[in-house]
Amino acid sequence: MKFHIVIFSIIIHSFLFGQKNKTIQEVTIFENRQPQALLKKSNKNGTSINSEELKDKPNVDLINALTYTAGIELSQRNQQGAQADLSISGGTFDQSLVMINGYKVNDLQTGHHLMNLPLSIASIKNIQVYRGTQSRSYGAGPLTGVMHIDVSPNEKNGIWMQGSLQGNAINSQESQNYLHRNWMASFHFGDSKNRYLLSLSHDKGEGYRFNSASHRNSITFSSQHQLNENNKLSILASGLIQEFGANGFYAPPFDSFSQENIQTALIGVTYQSKFLGWNSTLRSYFRSHRDQYILRNYQPNFYNNKHLGNVLGLEHHVSKNNLLGTLGIGLDYRHEQIESNNLGNHTRKNAGLFLEQKWNILKNLDASTGIYANYNSDFGVNFFPGAEVGYWISNPLKIYISSEFGMRNPTFTDLHYSDRANIGNPNLIAEKGATHTFGVKWNSNFGFFQSALFYRHIDNMIVWIDTDMTSRRLWQPQNLRKMETLGWQTEFNSKRFSINDHLGVQFQSSYQNLHFIQNLDGTKNSLQALKHQWINQVLFDLYHKIQCQLNFRLLEHFDSQNYFLIDSRVSYRLNKFSLFLNLNNISNTTYYNVNQINMPKRNFTLGVQFSDF
Repeated sequence: MKFHIVIFSIIIHSFLFGQKNKTIQEVTIFENRQPQALLKKSNKNGTSINSEELKDKPNVDLINALTYTAGIELSQRNQQGAQADLSISGGTFDQSLVMINGYKVNDLQTGHHLMNLPLSIASIKNIQVYRGTQSRSYGAGPLTGVMHIDVSPNEKNGIWMQGSLQGNAINSQESQNYLHRNWMASFHFGDSKNRYLLSLSHDKGEGYRFNSASHRNSITFSSQHQLNENNKLSILASGLIQEFGANGFYAPPFDSFSQENIQTALIGVTYQSKFLGWNSTLRSYFRSHRDQYILRNYQPNFYNNKHLGNVLGLEHHVSKNNLLGTLGIGLDYRHEQIESNNLGNHTRKNAGLFLEQKWNILKNLDASTGIYANYNSDFGVNFFPGAEVGYWISNPLKIYISSEFGMRNPTFTDLHYSDRANIGNPNLIAEKGATHTFGVKWNSNFGFFQSALFYRHIDNMIVWIDTDMTSRRLWQPQNLRKMETLGWQTEFNSKRFSINDHLGVQFQSSYQNLHFIQNLDGTKNSLQALKHQWINQVLFDLYHKIQCQLNFRLLEHFDSQNYFLIDSRVSYRLNKFSLFLNLNNISNTTYYNVNQINMPKRNFTLGVQFSDF
């Protein structure tokens, strides 16, 4: 560890003495009702990743690329994103909200399917992560954070393509030899008023351990149409077909030959208009998710779970400037329906009303207050207020405080699932909570720095506990606890500095420290709690052709498991082509995610990119 600290110090010293620099791309916050604000100047504890950063990570799939993002963890049961549980700021995989172009894609069956996204890196323009409770802005669901993914065409016509092969050279008890093939492409075309994006991806691999092979295909279409000066229409249609071996996913050691098949579709339409000083956004979407779990792939009828979940969503948001700032009003409706041979057939409805005011009274002070009223056909009416205030101490330095309340409804798995080791609880009530944050942001010629302290409490916390208390074990979710969390998160992104005419350096670092006031021992949740997270990235650019990236991740969980991972990427640019070599888990570390499933040991990816923009 001392060696790592020395290297870390040398890297910091190297970029501090740069002479020339390049600016960092500014990113605006996704807002439903308020004017777009720069993320770095907002009163939110958030971070962003743009398209180029995603494509240059030492991974070729979206899930693994996101593991370098501050404040989030993606616990995987397989490689290449076959299934991953998203946790933001130490929350559970059911307590986060994911949106694509403003369309909510949370799965009503279980949060395990939240990241079964019908997307690839090729189709994504930008990803934003907001840490903390966000119901006032985005409705029911985001108790611990929100991830918003922007899938939209580029302003210029062009093509981007990538092909790669991933494998290893180690055959051990923990990892077998394997080869994984991947290709993806995106096509951007149209004119100044009509822009189009078509993206395709294909992944196929034999798996790094027994029965972990995977096969994934996705397609994404996005278009934007400027009808006239005051009216704009946006369309999104995407689909995913995925199959993978599910060895050890849910019922080890009895599921060694299990298999899971996933089909996901998302269709959405957004209409934006301006009329008599009002800005209006009307959004409708439909998401369908089909999941089939086969316990024995050689005997499919022995145990076979089939689930089909359909969600129809409608939203309307309006805003107008007034003497105090901007007033925003919004309505949303969500119809959920599931058909399952295990969970049964169920329907529920959710409706919400948003009201918020952005205040621009003093020059150096900005604030917003609001409330979200929610009605759910199963859980009744609830109200969730929120407020945030920011103050500019000087031009680059800002402090802010926020207090946000929210809720999360139980999934249908929480309520109705049943097998030999798990049983649902139809008497569960919704989780309710709040996050109170104090933060500071500093944006200068050296880069961007932000740090935040937060306190979060969640009432009626849903935890899975052993109700049998024998060697058999029977897990059931119950509203047992008030969960309190203290956290500190800090992040620094330097600008890219030119040390001389041939060498440029950029540095990124983030750290997260969480303290759960309650003890999670004896629950399934205890295995998912992240205590410390330290991520560092150093990028060198030589002769504007060779790029070298080093990524260091130190992760420690509350179950005392901790590991240090090193990944790297070397690429060579030649006109419109780029050859790259990724080395992952360079130190050959043995580490585990969910259900003590060992993750891949040292592996490599060799690939080529083509960009014509």
